[in-house]
Amino acid sequence: MTPLLAEPGAITIVIYIKYSLGLTTALLSLLINIVLAWIMLEGSDKLLNLLGRYGSIVLSKIMAILLAAYAVAMIRGVNGYIHIIKLHIT
Repeated sequence: MTPLLAEPGAITIVIYIKYSLGLTTALLSLLINIVLAWIMLEGSDKLLNLLGRYGSIVLSKIMAILLAAYAVAMIRGVNGYIHIIKLHIT
């Protein structure tokens, strides 16, 4: 497994799901994730051939924009929590 598939964030989410929703749900979500990752990795050659060189570049740029938007949302969320904590302290 590559680090992108089993990163610390993914492991943390599985632990969180286990303690919040139970072991059965955590194992089921892990199994579904493994199957989906396997399907995507197995079909990646076909997708790359379908997209072509420029299509894969466009897809890469779109995913980079989505990742940047997700990062901004996370930062804005953290700042929102800090603001709420400051309001409750004062």
